[in-house]
Amino acid sequence: AERARRVAEEAVSTAERIEEPRERAEALVGAAGALARADAIDKAREIVTMINEPSSRSRAQSAIIKALVGKGSSDAAAEALRVEFAWARGIARRQDAADCCATLAAACVDAADLLADSADAEPAERDRWLGLTRSALARSWLYGAPVWNRFDVLLRVAPDLAMRLVEERLLADPDLESPGGGAPSSR
Repeated sequence: AERARRVAEEAVSTAERIEEPRERAEALVGAAGALARADAIDKAREIVTMINEPSSRSRAQSAIIKALVGKGSSDAAAEALRVEFAWARGIARRQDAADCCATLAAACVDAADLLADSADAEPAERDRWLGLTRSALARSWLYGAPVWNRFDVLLRVAPDLAMRLVEERLLADPDLESPGGGAPSSR
């Protein structure tokens, strides 16, 4: 863990010297993720505050959320999610805010999976994270993301809704081909 911290701190030092904003953000995401996995959550949080590019920031925050849930700090992870939702409200481009929330939705469902795999986790806690996943998806939709973005996440947390959306799409456009080829069969 100490070696990972040193490597991540060197990565931050290197990232600070990168002038191109996207490359700098990507380097910081990697450093934040490494620190989160090494249980240096406070250092990882510091790095997140240095990232202004929305998709990179949400990926870095996702690593922190998953690390917190993995170590049993679900309340701290939920607070980090709340903070990121608040940050997303201030993003100028709605598409960037939508992408940020969709990325966070994927992190939430991963957190729920971590809890499902944990012998110590309460089922209610997993349900909480599934609810947070649905909330993050809904936020992305409110910012204008199509429901088809992150459909994989929707399918995992609301399979009935996902299937209804597919059925409605097929019924609304009979010219769409079904996965087996040809027009979809009607009910």
